[in-house]
Amino acid sequence: MTDIDQALMRYKISGRYCRRTINLYAKAIRLFLRFTEQRGWSKTGLADGIIPPRVLGNQSIPKGLTREEVVKLLATTEGKRPCDRTDRAILMLLITYGLRAGEVCSLQLDDLNWQDNIVRVRCSKSGRTLYHPLSRSVVGSDQEIPKSSGRNSPISGYPVVSRVDTR
Repeated sequence: MTDIDQALMRYKISGRYCRRTINLYAKAIRLFLRFTEQRGWSKTGLADGIIPPRVLGNQSIPKGLTREEVVKLLATTEGKRPCDRTDRAILMLLITYGLRAGEVCSLQLDDLNWQDNIVRVRCSKSGRTLYHPLSRSVVGSDQEIPKSSGRNSPISGYPVVSRVDTR
């Protein structure tokens, strides 16, 4: 029993494992010991000696990036290269509208209504279509807005994101 306690404590002290992971390890060990008790392979009561660390409901993955992290992330796209402009536009869609990666990838130029300043988003999870106001911060003041958009436009049907930059 002491060996198990020490192993779990080493996980905690190392800082490489969060409380939730250690909790799962302890529960798995306890479950295995209960199995061995039922089979008669070990002494009874060993499983009861394994007490997983308490995990509170708010101890989970952060809900989002902090403002400072967002500013740092956007700062990486301040270059003049075309891929910097594309990267910044993608990040702004993710940040401003809270879009999922799949929703950004499925955007087409038809989804950007420049005249009415509306962006149409097909939700990948629910299948719904949402309409958001097209924010100037997403488009950028230096971005060239297409003069024609719509069904008969030569640019209609093209994806907004057309490549993956591996740099």
